[in-house]
Amino acid sequence: MAKNIDRNFLIVGIIIVLLLFSFMEFLYPYNFSKDDNLVQFLPVLIEGSGQIFYGHFPSINLHQLMGSKIIEVGTYAVLYPPTIISYFISHYFFNNDFLLIEIFVLIHLIIGFIITYFLIDSKINDKVISLLASLAFIFSGYVIILSAAWYYVIPTIVFLPLILFLNDRLNSNKKYIFLLGISRGIYFYSGNAQYFAFTLFFEFLYMLINVYQNNQKNNPEKIKRYIISIILTLLLTLPLFLSQLKNVSVSNRGALVFLEYLFSQSSNLKDFILGSIFTYPIFKASSTIVTAPTSFINIYYSGAIFSLLFFGQFSFLFSNS
Repeated sequence: MAKNIDRNFLIVGIIIVLLLFSFMEFLYPYNFSKDDNLVQFLPVLIEGSGQIFYGHFPSINLHQLMGSKIIEVGTYAVLYPPTIISYFISHYFFNNDFLLIEIFVLIHLIIGFIITYFLIDSKINDKVISLLASLAFIFSGYVIILSAAWYYVIPTIVFLPLILFLNDRLNSNKKYIFLLGISRGIYFYSGNAQYFAFTLFFEFLYMLINVYQNNQKNNPEKIKRYIISIILTLLLTLPLFLSQLKNVSVSNRGALVFLEYLFSQSSNLKDFILGSIFTYPIFKASSTIVTAPTSFINIYYSGAIFSLLFFGQFSFLFSNS
């Protein structure tokens, strides 16, 4: 009976996702092919994906700057499975390559809704709240607005709930060690290493809170399995990670080595930590963020709200121990 109820709520949710997505596309055709998506990412995604389907490894884009990198950069995510599926559908079913990012977003909205539904339902076991909260999460303004300019924002609504869901089950079965490690590895290839790093940081804090709440004898076993899954993730990410390190060494920042890059302006760890917790008027970074446009300042406002809620909950748990 419970499976039938879940199936009904999932069907209703997917229908709502399709309706809302169609409504956005009706109001603004090619809604997610704007700004950087239109002028930078979409052309290279089409070129790189086309090379794959013509039997070539997507290494060089000869249509830009007399030859520019594709796969080594990482942000183009041409080896990420949903990118390949999106190109296949747009090219062979619709005969319109320019639909690639629209289909890419729709795939993640549907999968993200399903995974988030099961994650929330595992916490509260309330089907209606799980349905509404999942829809609210995937259609949040931060996700929809930023995905219209940066397509690599949307995979997080799939992998954040998926990683947390699998992390919850590390102790139940050893297969979740591999599923979790592989899921993170796939996520790394989705186009943005920063979102990957943020998600792993959030997962680590999430696991610490769960370990503290449970206070069980099997917590050391969970931590051991978590470490093994991280090692598996690192192995899977190594090929692209090494190529990105090489690109950093010859970047426009001045051929900096990796550690120098981390502490350079706009990549400074202090800016990352403080800027993720405090809002822009409270904290003004010493780097280029000071002169950032208004849209970037608004991102700091959005991130600060969730950070304060998260750390507030963390403090509440310890104060009531």
